[in-house]
Amino acid sequence: MRSFINLLQCFLKKNKKYANIFLHDIQSGDAKLSKDMTFRDYIVMYAKNKEMSQIKKFVKYLGVEEGLLVEIKKSKVTESNLDEFGRYDALKKSIANEPATEYYTKLEGKKLPPFVVRNNAEKIIERLYFI
Repeated sequence: MRSFINLLQCFLKKNKKYANIFLHDIQSGDAKLSKDMTFRDYIVMYAKNKEMSQIKKFVKYLGVEEGLLVEIKKSKVTESNLDEFGRYDALKKSIANEPATEYYTKLEGKKLPPFVVRNNAEKIIERLYFI
């Protein structure tokens, strides 16, 4: 029983932000409630929606392949196994120069050389998995 309580506390601590967002949505009337879903189900759904939103932003601003991002994210990568099966290299190769350059030009206020854009894009993708 103690380990279950510890597991529950860990889950709630990790997902406190999503629980608060969900509770706010209930209070404001924005949440669509279903009798088939538990509080935990909603928190997990909110967390997954946030993760997919983040992935969509990477696709939009860096032009990377969404499927590769999702696959790596689902596989619970670590620094030691990030490039198993060449998936991280494939993800880096999928960075599209045009949207990435446009994104970093807006961010920096000036056009950056392609190698700087690529390096910045690779760093931000790596942070997606380890932060």
